[in-house]
Amino acid sequence: MEKNIVPFEELSIIDDYMANAAASDLRVGKQFSRTLVEGLLQIKLGENIRVNIQRAIVGDMPFKRGIRLDIEVLE
Repeated sequence: MEKNIVPFEELSIIDDYMANAAASDLRVGKQFSRTLVEGLLQIKLGENIRVNIQRAIVGDMPFKRGIRLDIEVLE
């Protein structure tokens, strides 16, 4: 499988790498994730809502598959 390498200057916030970098930043990650979800859903999230971006859940047995959640909103 060939990977496409995109120059850093051409990346935007919708690219997987940039979204992960922003969401995992210790200073702005939580606010970035919250703002992204609020913007996409066009709603204001309550203060008790926590937003996680790109969480992988791996299967615990060979016949069970894992999943990757791009956006997860938890209360």
